[in-house]
Amino acid sequence: MTGTRYARSGALRIAYELRGAMHRRPWLVLIQGMGFDRSGWEPVLRKLGRRFRLVLMDNRGTGRSDRLSGSFTVADMAGDVIAVLDAAGIARAHVLGASLGGMVAQELAITNPERVDGLVLAYTTPGWPTGYPFLLGSDGAGTDG
Repeated sequence: MTGTRYARSGALRIAYELRGAMHRRPWLVLIQGMGFDRSGWEPVLRKLGRRFRLVLMDNRGTGRSDRLSGSFTVADMAGDVIAVLDAAGIARAHVLGASLGGMVAQELAITNPERVDGLVLAYTTPGWPTGYPFLLGSDGAGTDG
């Protein structure tokens, strides 16, 4: 199960792919940090694929996902993950987020706990009063909201 697919999140197309065919294995969504696309997960895919079916996605503005003019929030990005899960027909999944992807994963778990089986956060932050809500400009630069 490889190859780029697209989910619709509002006006944007979000690129993703599914890997793994063992139906008994749980799903794991991999969410990259700022400026990285799904190819950044390549070094760990073999090991993760031994235990999980994988959902790899390109965040909005990266890889094959559409670029947006204007700013967007971590909550918007969490909505993109829901759009991918819906398009793939996945009701629940474990979620691994790195850096900004960890902030997205936390937002997803808070706003849609029924969709998240487990949460793994790598080198991320909960935001803090000066950093949350985090806005991203169309150039990928972050600003405090």
